[in-house]
Amino acid sequence: MGVFVFIALIGAIGVMSYAPEWSLRTAGKLFRPLPQKISKPMLKAVESFEKGASTLRRPLSVLYCIVLTLALWITITFGELAIFWSLDISAIGMTGALFIMAGLCFTVMFPQMPGYVGMYHFALLVIMNRTFFIEKNTAGAAAWVMWLSQVPPTILFGFICLVIMGVSFKEISHIQDRLPANKENKAVS
Repeated sequence: MGVFVFIALIGAIGVMSYAPEWSLRTAGKLFRPLPQKISKPMLKAVESFEKGASTLRRPLSVLYCIVLTLALWITITFGELAIFWSLDISAIGMTGALFIMAGLCFTVMFPQMPGYVGMYHFALLVIMNRTFFIEKNTAGAAAWVMWLSQVPPTILFGFICLVIMGVSFKEISHIQDRLPANKENKAVS
């Protein structure tokens, strides 16, 4: 089932990349029966995704994204494996670590506390305990060590990049004021 969903998503991304007008018209027709309060944000999300998918029209950009994605996945997976090995968890190999990474990526898409506190740990605990039959205490320890090795460094590097780019926290807090004025922005302000 996962393979079929993956193929459908890749197909949708391809259509949005190479036939954006058609995909937006089709999305508009599909969302038309829904109440406007629901259909309007959904159509806006499709439009936003279509703009991002425009990168896929440039083969060199696609290759660059694939190479960077694979490098990132390999780095994260080996980091996870090092943590598992240090905690004497031998039941999880490379494929299992990739599965855990995918599960965590899916988990952090949902709204939660800043820094993924709680949801990240719960998801990792459930995946390790229910899928790989790792004892809850060991899975919980792995969850905390993995979170500490992945999330705080990312936040720290983000702050360092902001400093290097010369972006202040004051500018970030007032970014909403710089957005073009429209009804939705006025409603948020």
